[in-house]
Amino acid sequence: MRSRHLDASSKDLLKRLLASDRAKRLGALKNGADDVKRHRWFKPLDWDAAARRRLRPPIIPSVAHEGDVKNYDDYEEVDWANMPKVGDRERKLFEDF
Repeated sequence: MRSRHLDASSKDLLKRLLASDRAKRLGALKNGADDVKRHRWFKPLDWDAAARRRLRPPIIPSVAHEGDVKNYDDYEEVDWANMPKVGDRERKLFEDF
């Protein structure tokens, strides 16, 4: 994801939600989820209407039946069994997880 395509409010929300230090991560602080809800990115959202399921979604997909996948893009299948193994360099990137 290229950050130049995101506005400042979106960037701030993502940075604060993804903070590696849990003590500084939005949503993990004293006020919990309320901190997330009060973030400026969510300012136009009516949380009471959301809780009452009164918000109209921007896109309502057409669904013909349970399991209808016509709203999803088609992608080539990947043969995961024949993918190269993860090397030491890549494994080190995830040591802290």
